[in-house]
Amino acid sequence: MTSTTTQMRDPLDGFQYEGPSGLIIRPFPDHARFSLQCSDKNRAAASRILGRPLPESVSAMWGDPADLECLCLGPGEWQLTLPENRVSELKQRFDRARSGFPHSLVDISHRQAGIRIEGPGAAICLQSGCPLDLENRPDGWCTRTLLSRVAITLIRTASDRFRIEVSLSQAPFAMEWLMTAARQQAAIARLQAGGKK
Repeated sequence: MTSTTTQMRDPLDGFQYEGPSGLIIRPFPDHARFSLQCSDKNRAAASRILGRPLPESVSAMWGDPADLECLCLGPGEWQLTLPENRVSELKQRFDRARSGFPHSLVDISHRQAGIRIEGPGAAICLQSGCPLDLENRPDGWCTRTLLSRVAITLIRTASDRFRIEVSLSQAPFAMEWLMTAARQQAAIARLQAGGKK
């Protein structure tokens, strides 16, 4: 008997934009993502497992996906993003503590993709499809919002560096939308500079 294994194709495979101004739009590398939920009285226990306090304010965040990133997306709700090689350790820590405090830790890696928007004009590119005023949002900030008609999680890590998290099924649309907005932005800049192309 012949056994075959079908691997899921990355929906963002082949997508990338590099603009003349230095704006870059590209897929975010694969990482594990978990949704963590617990009550206020159990936040301290979860914080001890993670090694630092969970953000208390909605839209607050800390960390880096290269190690561990924590986003507060709602009251009692956080998203954890981390490298695949740290997943086993994280799950073991929470499993050992499960009897100590009620919580929910759900792997959502299979349902989301990430897109990076970095460089000059990153906020303007996003702003053309997002109802929020991004220019005045601080670094280290996150929220749920819309890009065009697609629900996203928006993360700002620096003044010119953003990431969006979007469902796998909507990821190609979001990427194409961002690339189109970036091209239009570049065309307007050329016109303003007196260019003909």
